[in-house]
Amino acid sequence: MTKKREWTLMFYLASDNPLAPGVISQLKAIKAAGFHKDANVIVRFDPYTVDTPTHVFDVNIVQKALSGPREEHNIGFNSESPWVYNLLEDKLWGQEKDRSGENFIRDRLKDKYKDKDYDPADSSELQTNSRSEPCPKESLGDFLNFCATWYPADHYMLFILGHGVVVGTQQIFLYDEHAQEHSLELEDLRSVLKTFNGRSGGPLELVSFHSCSVSSLEVAYELKDCANYMLASQGAAFVGSWPYRPILMRIFNNIEKNATAAEIQSMFERIFDYCVYNSTDFLLAGYPFQVCLCDLKKISETRVAIQQLSETLSNSLKFPELADSILLAHLKSQSFHQETYTDIADFCRCLYVRTTPPADENAEAVRKACIDVFGAVKKSVVRAAFAGPEYQYSKGLSIYFPWSQPLEEVWTKYKDYEFNNSRDGLSWAKFLETYFITTMRDSIAKERENFIPALGEEAVKPFSSEAERLDAELRQDQVTWIYMQAPLQLNQALPGSLKSDKGDPTGDECSCPSIKNYPRDLRSRKRRQEEGIPRDKDERERGVPASNVFFGTSQSET
Repeated sequence: MTKKREWTLMFYLASDNPLAPGVISQLKAIKAAGFHKDANVIVRFDPYTVDTPTHVFDVNIVQKALSGPREEHNIGFNSESPWVYNLLEDKLWGQEKDRSGENFIRDRLKDKYKDKDYDPADSSELQTNSRSEPCPKESLGDFLNFCATWYPADHYMLFILGHGVVVGTQQIFLYDEHAQEHSLELEDLRSVLKTFNGRSGGPLELVSFHSCSVSSLEVAYELKDCANYMLASQGAAFVGSWPYRPILMRIFNNIEKNATAAEIQSMFERIFDYCVYNSTDFLLAGYPFQVCLCDLKKISETRVAIQQLSETLSNSLKFPELADSILLAHLKSQSFHQETYTDIADFCRCLYVRTTPPADENAEAVRKACIDVFGAVKKSVVRAAFAGPEYQYSKGLSIYFPWSQPLEEVWTKYKDYEFNNSRDGLSWAKFLETYFITTMRDSIAKERENFIPALGEEAVKPFSSEAERLDAELRQDQVTWIYMQAPLQLNQALPGSLKSDKGDPTGDECSCPSIKNYPRDLRSRKRRQEEGIPRDKDERERGVPASNVFFGTSQSET
């Protein structure tokens, strides 16, 4: 076990899938950040190719040893040097032997640097190959336990890179091609992080998800006792969108003993800024971006507001006008991942607008519930930003809000989330059940009973015989039996839908809104028409940074 440091920064790169080649550039960026002797940087990299072992790196361990006792840090290395650093020297070895078969490689390296402060951890417990790998729950748990044992610190951060989408969906999150259980469930993620906190002796200050569509109320609530802050995206995230070199350099520059909570949050806000501005260039390739920094210590306040909203919405579905308002608000509000998730604050805003006065007491109850949810989310979201018109209405946290009931296996898991647990039965899942039933269109048989002559519809002709009636009912029973086994979601049969195509090198299929009529120009049409000038010029004249034309800013900035 090494000396206790101020920070241990843990990188879990779930890349045993086609993401692996792109992840190499992330490893190089982590390496190029240099080092600070009061910070451990530990990386787990799981390659995709068969029989290639999982690697664990103590990044820049050799550079730290060679630097001598007086050189506390070398942040970013020499910016004038053209030298390219690699991670082979940072790999932690276990029981691998050299060509003689008599000596361990780890012991050979310790002998090579015997006059230096070089004492690498033994990674034997983490060694795997791609033919026999533990499931993501086990591998993440083992990695975090390894870090807690060998790299104790006063503060910890965890960066997770891999396939995202973890709430109310089929198994995708941190997809591992060669494990028997390919993905990690949300409740298992909570369990692993809780166990780590119990072993590490120091708080997990930040959990960062370099993954698609993880910034949601369900995830935040599940992890509220596991970490202080969460950095994640509501939409697509890509390999390269998290700029690890400047992130690590910022952390190294901010290292100090007994840092206050305000100073730590300020550092996380700077990391947030790096992710936002670094992702601007993805717009050049046609990809939008969104990211949110959430204070998990305040997320508990949202559940009471959501429960009240859920009850109010369930009651409102009894009234046709309010039911239509809910449907239209759902339609108009910001959505992500093929209409599976909806920005909860934007939904409340759209619904609030739909129930403007004069309104009866039922509509007033809806408006009040929307105000409470909007306020609770605002308290939890430290910073939120977007790039690109597809995500222009995002405000930081999404909620599971599909248009129809999902597969039974998925729905059963969703109802068991901590977010939906309530003694009085008030929960978002309970509202969704009512919503699915109430908003479902009548079957064609029912509509034919209520035919409309003005449209040229006619009454259904009666059966000519009892045998014909029985035959028709039998055919209906056959078809119903087949299709009642799964919801009517034909997009699940398409290649790449729900990210079943793990070959997508970006880590996400196109998650552009599929039924939204959003403007492509983010500028105010009325003002541009009145003044006859482009928005960007107007903003520059008023001293507003040009980047604000493209980025949505959080409440704390406006």
